[in-house]
Amino acid sequence: AAPEWNNKLPLRGPRLRLCSEPLISDQILFLSMLPDLLTRQAELSVECDPRLTSLLSRSFPAVRVMGANREDDAESSAACDYQLALGSLVRYLRPDIASFPKRVAYLVPDAQEQMRWRAWLNGFGRGLKVGIVCRGDEPASELKPPYARLKQWLPLLRHTRAHFVCLQGDTTAAELDELGARSGVHVLHPPGLDRRDDIDGLCALTSTLDLVIAVPGTASAIAGSVGVPTWQLNCGIDWHGLNQPYSPWQPRVRRFYKPWDRSWDEELELVVMELERLTAA
Repeated sequence: AAPEWNNKLPLRGPRLRLCSEPLISDQILFLSMLPDLLTRQAELSVECDPRLTSLLSRSFPAVRVMGANREDDAESSAACDYQLALGSLVRYLRPDIASFPKRVAYLVPDAQEQMRWRAWLNGFGRGLKVGIVCRGDEPASELKPPYARLKQWLPLLRHTRAHFVCLQGDTTAAELDELGARSGVHVLHPPGLDRRDDIDGLCALTSTLDLVIAVPGTASAIAGSVGVPTWQLNCGIDWHGLNQPYSPWQPRVRRFYKPWDRSWDEELELVVMELERLTAA
């Protein structure tokens, strides 16, 4: 029942509740605007996917973080002076490209988990540690972009100076073993990590990688939020990029945008060439 906040209303003093967005990847992108509000001494309550609560509480200790499925939602809603959908902040805080700050990272991984994953990765020896995601995690629909099939990634996965780590939430160890038996490539499966539901653990692992190569989704959003260099493979309608070569939301995310008249084989060939340059350097 609280009125909508707009940029003409005060923030210092009044309590502002930010309501969740449907996709967790969008929530992570839009959370990059919270530091702007906190510098204005806003008293914030943020509703989010329950999988994000521990990560957000650590990253923004001054913010009251609430899981989106709270049973006492009516009570918490009454405890605010204004409310706004998280994505609607864009209208007031990001009116043009110049208004996006060059903020490298804004989410804070768990330090103990970082140490554990760093030790695991170091056990594989020299070479870049590269996270990969080849399927999107958005709901199935007719508008879902047609990303490259896993077999089209094989020229990239055969790179000899990199260790590839699966960050995809719906891929099992058995699938990766089968891929290795068929093609001879070895993709690392993070032991004991539920990459779909343990977002805090995924964030800690991702923060220890040298690079992430992924289609748009939760994993690439997490990588960009902790400042890991990320190559995002885009196609179709992509409003996040705002027609820029890098993500305005997350400056360390480089966008490879496949036009309609180029195949994924050709696009991934460009990615392989860039990886060759990186490992040579």
